[in-house]
Amino acid sequence: MKTSPKIIRQPVQARGREKKERIISAARSLINDYGLEAVTTNRIAKEAGVSVGTLYSYFEDKHHIFEAVAEEYHADLFAWAAKEVDKLSEKVGGLDEAVSGLVGIIQQIHAREPGIHKEAVIQALRDPTAKSHSPDLDKSFDQAAHDLLARFEDEIEMDDPEAGDYLIGVVAEETIHHLLIYGSPVPEDRVFAQLSRMLTRYLSKAF
Repeated sequence: MKTSPKIIRQPVQARGREKKERIISAARSLINDYGLEAVTTNRIAKEAGVSVGTLYSYFEDKHHIFEAVAEEYHADLFAWAAKEVDKLSEKVGGLDEAVSGLVGIIQQIHAREPGIHKEAVIQALRDPTAKSHSPDLDKSFDQAAHDLLARFEDEIEMDDPEAGDYLIGVVAEETIHHLLIYGSPVPEDRVFAQLSRMLTRYLSKAF
């Protein structure tokens, strides 16, 4: 016998929205601490102070919950990062300081809720078509970083700026992802210091 598709509730009233947000918040904390595979929906419901039945009225399963967690996490992360770039732009005096500051922000991105960040990377590797956040979030940070570096265009030399921008983004992102998944045999501060040096030398006319 064919079963009817499960109906997922979209809360309209404030009470319902508050319950759903509590579930997302509880899952975010637990997954960051213990990882997605180790966390059950029962544990999330208990942490959120709701029944398991209530949890399943809002979410199909814990992977559906994680999609909501990842979307909220990325929104928070990129909003924070864009503000940090704005703060950085007010005090840097040269290209080396700008690059070092941007790498410092990238390092902090790695350190903020690393458990959630790691799970988001793992899920993206498993399913590259899955979307946990809007591409516009990435663009807001990328644009802020691009605008900052543009202030030092007299110090920068790239024969192919479009490819260069892409390469810099990939190098920075994959450095974070590799550290999240595999760790590093040397202290991460040294890894990020060398990343800063490498990018500065790549961009600068002085080398």
